[in-house]
Amino acid sequence: MKNNEIEEILNLHNECFLDKKKYIDIENMFNNSSYKINTIVEEEFIGYMILLDSFDSYELFEIAIKEKYRNKGYAKKLLYSISYNKDIFLEVSEKNIAAIKLYEEIGFKKISIRKKYYLDGSNALIMKK
Repeated sequence: MKNNEIEEILNLHNECFLDKKKYIDIENMFNNSSYKINTIVEEEFIGYMILLDSFDSYELFEIAIKEKYRNKGYAKKLLYSISYNKDIFLEVSEKNIAAIKLYEEIGFKKISIRKKYYLDGSNALIMKK
């Protein structure tokens, strides 16, 4: 991964998520073999997905697509790139209806709730595929 891709991931993360990251945070994930980072780049950087590869499962750590490219199938493309040879877990804000719908279309099921999990006080839905 090139430095400019790390910058793109950092910028998109900080646009999309309440928890702000620094360059070193993304760089550390890139340098840790437990994290798998997939990006979509066409004429420009479009989005990314980060998976945490645990011993017996994956955690979809985060996925983000630039706003002007949303609803064009890029998130699905990233999600379909996952090898589904072990369980995959994710957390998503109950307020993020579009993401929940996408995950359900891919085959994820709601299995639990974490109350007031996010910085804005919203609950996290735990989903599994």
